[in-house]
Amino acid sequence: MQDWDSLILYPLLTIVVIVLYVLLLVKRHFKTKKQWFFIIQHFFFWLTLSAILNLNYNFILFTANINWKNLGILVGVSASFYATIFFIPASWITGLLTRRFWFWLSYFTIILGIILALAIPHNQTIFIICALCFGIGIASNSIWYLCFNEVYLYRTNSFLTVALLFPVVIIANFTGLNILNFLKSVNKNYEVDYYILFGLILGFILISFVCCFKLKERKEYIGAFNSQQLKLASKFSWWKVSGILVILFFVGVMREFAQGDFYNFLLAQQTWEIYQNLTYINKYLHLTQEFWWIPQIIAGILLYPVIVKKWGIRNTIFGAFTIWIIYFLVVAFTKIPELWITCQLLSVLAFGIIFVILFSLSMVWNYRVSRRPVTGCFSALNALTTFGAQFVQRAISNAQVGPFKNITLNWNLPVVTNDSYDLSHLHNLVMIIFAVCAGVCLLLMVFVFFTIKHISGEYFSRQNYNFARQILAANLTEQEYDQDVSLTEWLRKDAT
Repeated sequence: MQDWDSLILYPLLTIVVIVLYVLLLVKRHFKTKKQWFFIIQHFFFWLTLSAILNLNYNFILFTANINWKNLGILVGVSASFYATIFFIPASWITGLLTRRFWFWLSYFTIILGIILALAIPHNQTIFIICALCFGIGIASNSIWYLCFNEVYLYRTNSFLTVALLFPVVIIANFTGLNILNFLKSVNKNYEVDYYILFGLILGFILISFVCCFKLKERKEYIGAFNSQQLKLASKFSWWKVSGILVILFFVGVMREFAQGDFYNFLLAQQTWEIYQNLTYINKYLHLTQEFWWIPQIIAGILLYPVIVKKWGIRNTIFGAFTIWIIYFLVVAFTKIPELWITCQLLSVLAFGIIFVILFSLSMVWNYRVSRRPVTGCFSALNALTTFGAQFVQRAISNAQVGPFKNITLNWNLPVVTNDSYDLSHLHNLVMIIFAVCAGVCLLLMVFVFFTIKHISGEYFSRQNYNFARQILAANLTEQEYDQDVSLTEWLRKDAT
């Protein structure tokens, strides 16, 4: 069976991952129905967006009648581009009003986009409208974390919030990818796939929408801490937040080289050079997609119980950047696809660790300043670096300059089978780019060494892993906890 991995292996792996994470949530004291409704709602919301995002970079499969070489259209049909615009307004508006406002807006626009895509397929204008609708939904990303922390943890534990929800988002993306690949393997008719997939997406978002009615929001915990609580915490400064954003920017750009269009092209071309087999290339590219998600799930799970409580933030970031340096050097100076794919597991784990730490810190500072969307700025910059890097790579490819000179690539299978293609020029470029990435990692380690104590506040010390719970929730008695909602085991003063 040619597509046995897409039809059997990866669907089974998806089920195993979901079951294992459900068991982990049970172990982490998820007991009430409202907690589970939130997780189910969040999972199906991002399962919907995962399928949409995968389609967003594969629309060419369904729309051969549109000239996708027009870079303006490439921008127009990118949901990530619109999400970049909406992240900051979403965080700011919901901080003033209510978190659920943007949830309702997201559901409305996503459902509208899906209906339009089903009713008027293969239309350039409709694709742009759909991308705008989906971008509004993607912009709710950080709001989910803020809402969970406010409802279930009384704003006391940003790290635990990310540790619990980040794997849900990644598992949803992992599931969406495998559903899309399963459909493509079962049915080779892309027209039929289009309607089946959008029908499934509509079902997913409706499940999430129904669960939203169970969400109990706590308006008194939206926004910054009160003045008495702020006196007990490290003082907010945009310089501290800027330090986080500087690290995020360079990490986001390097992520696209470590796992993006350019890396896929490099892997496919090197695999072709050795094996001259398109089946091998398909398998390897599919494997890299799977490897992109699994280590990030592990990174999220380890964040609170291991990274924050045992290893320490600074030591962990140093270790992650060291792994990345080794990875970039391995890819730069070796030509073995199997070695690259193996090292990719560690590379993605390193990225995932750095990302969840930075995002958690942005949440920490978000509650220490009034009416300033810190998490919105973080998410907007993350989306901007992703979109920007991908856009530049596509622009260079369309212009047919550099490594793409005189070639036309199909980004679903980015390989040049013409033996006249000079791979040595590509290798020289890779050595330069990846050596620079390794150097940037080293510089970021120096930057972290001098700034981490400031940008991490109280959490610089491992002994303060429960600072917010001890200080900011100290005035809550056991009777004040909502037993039907909150994770009281993590809020009690004697909890560990």
